[in-house]
Amino acid sequence: MARYVLSTAPALLLVLLLLLVAGGRQPHVAVLEGNYDFARGDLVRALRHYRDAAHAGSPVVAYNLANAELAWGESDAGLELLRSIPADAPPDLRRRVAFNLGHAHYRAGRYREAARHFRDALVLGPEWADARINLELALRRMRAAPPPPAPAPGGPPDDAAGSELLERLRAQPAAAPALPAGGGAGGY
Repeated sequence: MARYVLSTAPALLLVLLLLLVAGGRQPHVAVLEGNYDFARGDLVRALRHYRDAAHAGSPVVAYNLANAELAWGESDAGLELLRSIPADAPPDLRRRVAFNLGHAHYRAGRYREAARHFRDALVLGPEWADARINLELALRRMRAAPPPPAPAPGGPPDDAAGSELLERLRAQPAAAPALPAGGGAGGY
């Protein structure tokens, strides 16, 4: 296997060079170069190549750039790029996107979201063993996770109690002035 990879690397570089000379800097060439650098572990160069190709607006470029961002540790940027891939993208790409979203959520400890994305990947590719295994791992983690902490006395109510409270408050006339809109992080 190593001999095959080593023997094909010069050929791949020659093809890339010919494409560069013959056709200018095309997005598909930048993606090939990015894939080559990504496989070698050179994320800085891979990111540069993918960003060079991003102007094409291709979902494949966005997918590759997202993977490089995730590998680089930029999970917010990577997740945003994966979510930006349109629903009308080819099914194989959507399957890979769902899988990688699941993987990113799993690594962040968001097992419920991870399981949802692994299920989506399995709907698009029921034979995909890696998605099936990762779904099982996410489900096991969900079962093993400790239950969420109970709210502190006087703290925010849980969903059921919160809904009931909101309904009661809506039925009563406002007795106090409304609070000013919050401007903190994570606000609505």
